[in-house]
Order: sequence, then C-alpha cells, then structure tokens
Amino acid sequence: MATILLIFEKLDPDEVVFRAHDTFFNDNVEFPHFAQETLNSFNANGSPQGSLSLKVNCIIMLLRNLNTEQGLCNGTRLKVTRLTPSKIQALIMGGDHDQEQTVIPKITLQSTDGGFVFKRKQFPVRDSS
Repeated sequence: MATILLIFEKLDPDEVVFRAHDTFFNDNVEFPHFAQETLNSFNANGSPQGSLSLKVNCIIMLLRNLNTEQGLCNGTRLKVTRLTPSKIQALIMGGDHDQEQTVIPKITLQSTDGGFVFKRKQFPVRDSS
C-alpha cells in the first residue's frame, strides 16, 4: 500500500498528456488492425511523439515551420501559457517576436517509406525543459 501512495505522490496533477491520432496505409488502404497504442509508440526523427506530456509554464520547441513571418520556425522555443485538447497557447522566447503570444494547433504530418504511409495528428512540438 505504501508503494501505491508513493506513486500517486509523484504524479503531477497539472500535467496534460496528448495522444496522437495515427493511421497507417499501404496503396491507400488503411491497416485498421493496429491499435493506437502500438502506432503511438513509433517515433520517427523530427516528428512529434505519439504521447506528449506538457504542463503550463514548460518550455517547448517547435518541430516544423508554421509561420516564419510570425517567428514560428523549426527550433523556436516557446513557453506554454494554456493547454486545450486542440491547441497550445504560448509565448515566443527570443528573436524578433520575443514575448508575443501565439497558438500552436495540432497538425497532420505524413511520412512515406517503401509504399507505406504513416500519418500522425499531433502538436508539432517537443518538451525541451
């Protein structure tokens, strides 16, 4: 019983876990027999994680160019100010747009290898705290 209490003490109630929605295709035919948990475990270089744990005030890094004119480029660091299921509100850290408020939406990213297509809908960020 004491072990269970120690585990619960370590859980962060402010942390929000976002799970990606993944699909896997071959010749435009979806493979429905893969469980989301299995697909979420695949992580390609430069793509967001299938399971992303974030909390307000954490520092994240953008993985894609979303709007270069507004300073939302690959590698931009942001400080999370609000989390919702469909968007992250954050402050840009550094550069010409330092301290500007912005919104990061979930986007669908696609990779192709040998005729297989893998699509992941997730926030294009990673935790860099």
